[in-house]
Amino acid sequence: MKYLAILFLMLGFACSPSERGENQIDYKIDTVMVDSKGGIIMGATNLFLSDFDNNLTTLYHYSSQTAEVEIIDLEKLSIKERIKLEKEGPNGVGDGVFRFYLLGDSLFVFSNYFGLNFLDISGKKTKGIKFTNFEFFKELQEESDRFSSNYTFLNSASKFICPVYSWGNDFKYLALVDLEKDQMDKIEIEGLKVINHFNVTLKSGNSQRSIIKPVYLLKIDDLVYISNTANNEIFTYNIQTEDLKKLTIEADKLSAGKSGTYKKETDDYDEFAEIIGRMDFEIEYQYPVRNPSNGNFYRFSIQKTREKMDEIPAKYDIHLIAYDKNFHLLSETKIPEMNSIPQVYFWKNNSIWLHENVDDELGFVRMSINYE
Repeated sequence: MKYLAILFLMLGFACSPSERGENQIDYKIDTVMVDSKGGIIMGATNLFLSDFDNNLTTLYHYSSQTAEVEIIDLEKLSIKERIKLEKEGPNGVGDGVFRFYLLGDSLFVFSNYFGLNFLDISGKKTKGIKFTNFEFFKELQEESDRFSSNYTFLNSASKFICPVYSWGNDFKYLALVDLEKDQMDKIEIEGLKVINHFNVTLKSGNSQRSIIKPVYLLKIDDLVYISNTANNEIFTYNIQTEDLKKLTIEADKLSAGKSGTYKKETDDYDEFAEIIGRMDFEIEYQYPVRNPSNGNFYRFSIQKTREKMDEIPAKYDIHLIAYDKNFHLLSETKIPEMNSIPQVYFWKNNSIWLHENVDDELGFVRMSINYE
């Protein structure tokens, strides 16, 4: 907690409800630090390889640098345990881990391009899956397509949904995979392909660097909510009935999405940076989180309003958007205290918790919501 006062001064995290207009979310912001117990929490840098238990009381973070799973108690705000794993060998998680998942509060899943490795909570491998042994993956490779790093497991370690992209980085479809049946069904969503207009690739010889718009998946019971960053559209897929629906998403003062025309490929770095900069001046939507007590959804939008100039940082407008359980718009609230959106945020205890690195210590900015 020693960094709390400093953080408030640095980021200006204070808010006055009286300044908010009609239908604005009433929120309060504070910051809490995680007790590292004298050690180093690698999750302070980023929480990309992380997941939570079903009750959101415990955070599990895999550090590829140390090959450890850091277990964080979110109730006591302290590190609870570190589980040392192997990268290679019979219990190895493998190199090039794209994503890390926790299934059923006791099964770790490590994904990479070629497959999945399943380890129990003691670090013993229970199963290893090589995609190259499956006919569906051979078909994927023949089409020059690839899985993204975003898997959503469907109440089973053998079934998942994953976005599929071309090697040219265009979104193609969602793959519904059943490992037991060696089967992959395609969930075609033409409306999602609009994100391909906002991909840009820098090519330099045999190497390339790409900025692509991701597809977000949020599973709640039998529904998978599908969204993206280029616009505010939401689709739902019913696991049981296989029904695919597009929800009507309202916007009030905010733009519904990006609309500009951009070059998709360049070999000039300055042009690459200029394209990304122009895109930033258009709105971008982040992934939704849900309040389980009333079913409301929340997500952030971000839009650049000022370029970086010498020592003056770039400026962004951040809004928190609230929807009811059917995604009817409740509010678009500007959050002047924020100038960026962290990679990881989640809903817990009537608050949105946002990952924060404070002098290489793990912290969370908590945005407490009071909106019915």
